[in-house]
Amino acid sequence: MLARFLHNPTASSVGTPVKQILLVRSYQEDPLFGSFTMYAEGSAVLLSPTTLLTNAHVVSDEMGEPTGLYEVCRVESINKDPVCFSSAALQRVDEYNDLAVLVLPQSYTQ
Repeated sequence: MLARFLHNPTASSVGTPVKQILLVRSYQEDPLFGSFTMYAEGSAVLLSPTTLLTNAHVVSDEMGEPTGLYEVCRVESINKDPVCFSSAALQRVDEYNDLAVLVLPQSYTQ
């Protein structure tokens, strides 16, 4: 599916290319205080209703370790704050190519 999407982004059944771009925020837990701090954020492309492709540096810390908590947001306008609607689970990381695959717990609908 990734090859089909990269060759023809409008071929996906998920929606229009612009609506397929989401925001991912990663958080790290502070073990001392038990709180979470946003570590990084970056764009993600919706590959299927439950699968996102983002960059490895968005989901990993400076040592290449996964940060552990991921939030997925929709950007409705440049003048508005993103609307965060789901958590995500890290499925795979390729540090060499700076790619990561996240999975949503349920299908994304626009």
